[in-house]
Amino acid sequence: DTWRASSHSHKYYANGKKLSFQQTASGRLLNTGQTLTLGNWRGDNSNHEFGGEMVNLNFYAKELTASEVKTMADDGMCINMVVDQHEEVRLLKWEEIVKQPRSGTITEIDMTGTCASTIATKLPMIILYIKQFAAKLKKAETNLNETAEELTETQLELSEKKETELSLNLKLDNVSSQLNITLVQLNETAEKLLEVSTRLNETEKGLDRAVKELEKYNNTKNKWDWNIFLSEQFINQTVSPEQSEQIRTSWDDIAQKLVGFTITEDLIKFWKIVDCLETEGRPWSMLQSEDYLNQVLTEDLAQQLTSTWDGVSGMEILFYRANIILTLS
Repeated sequence: DTWRASSHSHKYYANGKKLSFQQTASGRLLNTGQTLTLGNWRGDNSNHEFGGEMVNLNFYAKELTASEVKTMADDGMCINMVVDQHEEVRLLKWEEIVKQPRSGTITEIDMTGTCASTIATKLPMIILYIKQFAAKLKKAETNLNETAEELTETQLELSEKKETELSLNLKLDNVSSQLNITLVQLNETAEKLLEVSTRLNETEKGLDRAVKELEKYNNTKNKWDWNIFLSEQFINQTVSPEQSEQIRTSWDDIAQKLVGFTITEDLIKFWKIVDCLETEGRPWSMLQSEDYLNQVLTEDLAQQLTSTWDGVSGMEILFYRANIILTLS
């Protein structure tokens, strides 16, 4: 008998000829995990005993073709006892079935004498089958060896990959630790940067306030008259601390004497003559600026005259140390 699950076809053969065909129900499969009983029914129907002979019963993992069934029948049961051409798909084997527990009346038949003459006449074919089977076995062994070698290589590659993976994991852990340290440092740097930025903003605000105060001071106070350094007593000369102090205090004793006078070129020439201070000491050229020339010197202008150069005295150390020569061209 043959049966195919995909086509649900059940075929019956006798002496290599197909006797009948039966279509089984769709979706019907062989049950697994059950007990296989030969020569009788299982359970309550165990009174259907088989009363004939059974030999060389095998179950195959494929549906044999009509040609294969006929060849098997033509070879006879004796040949199949020696060699099976479908060994690779034989699942349940006769030599294993006869070793299973038995019940009822069973008589074993000695096939040695019956099959001896048959085997002798078909010995060349049996030898050919054995050689073919040996060749298949050799090929299977070669394939098995190749598979074993591939398995060994695969295991080596797997071992190398595991080592590589372990190394990469260690590197990853190291990088992760370094990254965490870097993140902590970045956070600390960000906090410091925020502090510096805050201080910078405060400094910038302070500078803005200072600039505004300076602008306010410059708008409300008289500016220094740098033109006095164009006079012969200062130009191309080194400004010493003594000269710086002299510039700052030069108007202290004479400014009030000029209050009420209109500052003219003639007045400046006059005071240069009668000035009891050294000619090169007092910067008379300062009065020639537009802030004083042709102006009546008031108390405020006199105070401005005496205080204008107070700030210059703070530069005396710079002038002295740098030995700056004021050269104007």
